[in-house]
Amino acid sequence: MQQRNASRAGSLAPASAVSVNSGATLGGTGAIGGPVAVSAGGTLSPGVSLGTLTLGGSLTLAGNLLIEVDKSLSQSNDVVAVSGALTNAGVGNLTVHNLGAPPLAAGDSFQIFNKPLLNGAALHIVSAGSEVWTNKLA
Repeated sequence: MQQRNASRAGSLAPASAVSVNSGATLGGTGAIGGPVAVSAGGTLSPGVSLGTLTLGGSLTLAGNLLIEVDKSLSQSNDVVAVSGALTNAGVGNLTVHNLGAPPLAAGDSFQIFNKPLLNGAALHIVSAGSEVWTNKLA
């Protein structure tokens, strides 16, 4: 999938590689069997509202990540589960949107990935609120 905005639930076969080019967004829930590469200027946005995107291959993130959180739900945030290597190869933004109430508070923690993100500290965390974030992605 190149230069295409996708935001659906579904799955792609194990050999399916996905490239997200600058200006495009890959979003939704479901499973992608092959490797995913998000180029600089591209965005990965797992979930439909809140949900899990499962990657059977590797994830190379050189672009941006958009995550939604809502403490009032049993699954409090979007999740990306990666079977292969998980690497940040850029200096993009991690944007956090709080969907619900109660408001975010000091000490709130959200696990976005199922394992550490290599070079995750290079992502800049932004939020619409006044929260101060501690980046523990790595």
